[in-house]
Amino acid sequence: MQPLSLLYASCVVAQAAVAADRRPVAEALSVQNNVCFDAPTLGLQLEAWLKRSTVERDISLDVRGDPLGADGVTIEIRRAGRSVGTRTFPQFSVSCEEARSAIAMSAALAIDATEQESGCPEAPQQKPSLAYEPPRQPAPLARALGSLEGVAVGGLLPTWSMGVAPSVGYRVAPSISLRASLLATSSSVFVLGGGTVEMRAVAGRLDGCAVAIARRLRLRACLGVLAGRLTTEGSGFADATSTGAQRRALLGGLSRLDLRIPIAPSFGLLAAADFFVRFTRSDVRVEAGDSRPLLPIGVMLGGGPELQFW
Repeated sequence: MQPLSLLYASCVVAQAAVAADRRPVAEALSVQNNVCFDAPTLGLQLEAWLKRSTVERDISLDVRGDPLGADGVTIEIRRAGRSVGTRTFPQFSVSCEEARSAIAMSAALAIDATEQESGCPEAPQQKPSLAYEPPRQPAPLARALGSLEGVAVGGLLPTWSMGVAPSVGYRVAPSISLRASLLATSSSVFVLGGGTVEMRAVAGRLDGCAVAIARRLRLRACLGVLAGRLTTEGSGFADATSTGAQRRALLGGLSRLDLRIPIAPSFGLLAAADFFVRFTRSDVRVEAGDSRPLLPIGVMLGGGPELQFW
């Protein structure tokens, strides 16, 4: 028994010496670039879960992947350069803050278990556990988005015009979202039947979208409807009936493809292309009998900033 006791005592002393040789959490942490966090922000969360700012010097932690990406996130803990445990999270459907907290908590549990692991005789052997139990909640919150786009509009009016299109979006599932927006165009001016006609459009739209995230980019394909009004105002006509403002309904179907390039976790830039088919009457007439047909199809090209509310 005496040799075993001496061996155990020497092992404990050696482990105490290793535990005393520590380094800051930030030096032990490696984080692959992603849209939700970087090494400093994850390091602060990790220190909060550990309740200390250092780890044993031979421990390192690698975090790879993107919480919002299709491949999820993998965390790997190493000791003396040897992998001692890995854990892969699937794509998160919660906010970046919740994903960061979950990853930091799981990593803290693994570091604690690794530091407590002992190779001494009769000491309990415990493998690091990277298991994560998500916080109990009725359902994860979808991500709310808002954007403001400048658009070039062709086909909706007789000539190309510029417009502005504010929108809001709501992700009801990781790959499905709803989108609502408004469109207000500048005036399209053209000559018809000896007078001048000015047209502009104001409309709202509602889309259902399929969302795909590849690395840091988000691609979205949408189908929807457009409803609003066209305002037509004539001037310089001999017939008073053709002069003045007139309004008519505007109704159409749309398809959309947009790409979001992230600049920060909650901010990005959009590039979008919209195609529409007109359902309502497609010409402009004056009392003299002259008319100007409107195209049954058209396109809108635009882009602008997008902000995530949560």
